[in-house]
Amino acid sequence: TGDDKEEDTEYFTLEHLNNVPKNFKCEANDAACIFVYQHYNQECKESIPLWKKFQDINHGRRINGKKLNVYSIDSSKNPNLSLSGNVDGPRVSLVGRYNVTEYDGRMNLENLENFLEKNL
Repeated sequence: TGDDKEEDTEYFTLEHLNNVPKNFKCEANDAACIFVYQHYNQECKESIPLWKKFQDINHGRRINGKKLNVYSIDSSKNPNLSLSGNVDGPRVSLVGRYNVTEYDGRMNLENLENFLEKNL
């Protein structure tokens, strides 16, 4: 509905997140780091500025021969998303052509960068 669109625009006035493209799949030398959030969750709201900074640093970057894409997706608007798990709150997954690695550390730039270096 038009109301949802207005809410999204209002919520992300200062932040521009890269949404997962429709029919997205990783190519052989690509990887995607995906932030799964719920627009109503306070912890997610607090994580968005950090994720925006992480996205700006890493989207399109090459790490160990792989091109990294950094995306986000609102699981409250995509309820059948397997990456979101069964818990509300921010989640980060590194998606390759044939595998998914879940991030389980604190949400800060240093930890996220180490996660990339270790898993790519």
